[in-house]
Amino acid sequence: MLRKPQKDLFTRLTILLMLAFVLLPMLTACGEPSDSNGGTEQTTPAESGTLSEGTPALIPDPEKPKAPANPEKTLYATSQELYNDAPRGCQTITVLAEFTKGLDYDVFAKKDTNTKQYRLYLPCRVDPASVTYTVTHKDGKVSGPYTVDLSDTTVTDNERVVGNNNSYQIIAMQSNLPTVMVQIDEAYGTIKQMNADKTHNTFTYGDMVTTVTDALALEKGWSTRYESKDTNPKKECSLDMRGRGNTTWVLAKKPYQIRSENEIDLLGMGLGTTYALMANYRDATGARTQIALDLGVAIGLEYTVAQRQVDFFLNGTYMGMYVITEKIEVAPNRVEIDQKTEFLFEVDQYYNQNGNVGIGFPQFDEQCRFRIHNDDDAAHVEKGKQILTNAFTALYSGNEQEFLKYFDLDSWARMYLFQMYSMNSDAYHGSLFFYYSEKDQKLHACSPWDFDWSFGGSHREDPKWWDPYVCDRSQNGISKPMLQYNAFLTKICDLYYKEKVRDVLATVPAMVKVYEEENRLSFAMNETAAAVFYYPSGKATNYTEACAHLYTTCVERLNWMDSKVQSHAAKAGYLIPLT
Repeated sequence: MLRKPQKDLFTRLTILLMLAFVLLPMLTACGEPSDSNGGTEQTTPAESGTLSEGTPALIPDPEKPKAPANPEKTLYATSQELYNDAPRGCQTITVLAEFTKGLDYDVFAKKDTNTKQYRLYLPCRVDPASVTYTVTHKDGKVSGPYTVDLSDTTVTDNERVVGNNNSYQIIAMQSNLPTVMVQIDEAYGTIKQMNADKTHNTFTYGDMVTTVTDALALEKGWSTRYESKDTNPKKECSLDMRGRGNTTWVLAKKPYQIRSENEIDLLGMGLGTTYALMANYRDATGARTQIALDLGVAIGLEYTVAQRQVDFFLNGTYMGMYVITEKIEVAPNRVEIDQKTEFLFEVDQYYNQNGNVGIGFPQFDEQCRFRIHNDDDAAHVEKGKQILTNAFTALYSGNEQEFLKYFDLDSWARMYLFQMYSMNSDAYHGSLFFYYSEKDQKLHACSPWDFDWSFGGSHREDPKWWDPYVCDRSQNGISKPMLQYNAFLTKICDLYYKEKVRDVLATVPAMVKVYEEENRLSFAMNETAAAVFYYPSGKATNYTEACAHLYTTCVERLNWMDSKVQSHAAKAGYLIPLT
């Protein structure tokens, strides 16, 4: 069953295809999923295409008391006062949620000694024309509060402060993306402890508020405010949070998982409790995950998770631009399979670590290990292992009819085209999901994931990782033995030419341009907060150049795909249709 594409993605792809003078019948041919009662899946107005029939609830911001009048002595004068024969200067600048409209938790400024600035990263609903903050000085005393207009280019003495014997200007940075604010109560576990745990078994607990501008809420059909709410009186907090990721966890900008006590239709992604916050530290555009997941939907890969680009704050500190996604799991509105009779599998080369034991097969020479996600019952797990054993024996048998008994041809061919075009360096040996359907007793590829080293984004020197005319992931893992079968090659060609997957791929460069502009303000914040990024070797040194490299890579990759699919057609004796 296919998850319904989001309307905003559908609209963008349709417009882009119209501009390119092609059609996208695949998106309209996906069909509508049904729930267990035979009804239609519930969606937001934007998802269902009925935005004109209803508008989202633009929830008003909580009322705030009026801030006290500014002190007679300015911030700049106060910071110049002597303390131990040196100016009192500034230790911390705190924007006060108590008085600042659109702000749910206090946030803190970041000092930049190079530009002589204190940057206030503001959530999307905060009006920069009325920001209230206090200053903690080097002597430990607090002055203020000061209410200032940071949208005005005229710098007042309440927007200047002494720091390290230099005059620093206080500036506001803000984007139009949704803001996710998580406030951890460190009485139940500290952020430092969570960040130090490589096994991700340390949880922290707190609350979350996600806010959206009125304009974006109306455009997408979202609410302007989402909260994790405490529905269990025995709990002090409404949300838990832990680390996630393998190689990405050791980087400076960390990915997380959050789980709300109550179900939230967060940013129109469908009711759920668990979400992943992807840091994308290796991606100098910040858009590769967005584009890949959009492409998964457009190509028709089942259960492709929804994604939203957001600004993420943790206990008042701006962490950067993140992509928040649904978690890939067996659950309603996620991977909707029967927990008892069906299986969600994942290729996970790390699963034999940390006391876990992955399922290995000699055909893969231990390069791939497999895990079962719905593994609560031992007998169920044994059945899953047997299904995999039978399927992989058939895969390597050289007998096409045996192969076709165990693998859903359509979904694996779509996954092949997706992974090949996206140049995903992690394809097939990690983060590859597929499920077993009791209905047809076959394995179906689904839920694409893990794209920080995709679309030529690797920082490695070897061109096989980033050159669109060299990178060939067809020799890895599950896809390699499939290429021996004419039925698989023919399905690839049918999808590419007759079902217009090529036309879908042709829209990706335009999507790069769309996200480049949408994310530009957020990336400017992200760049100053996270500081270091992996740029493609010798290809880019800043955001604009990185986006240009991504755009060019996607254009050139389509030419490579044309050649690759033509070679498959020649091998299978497939007659390429005239265009």
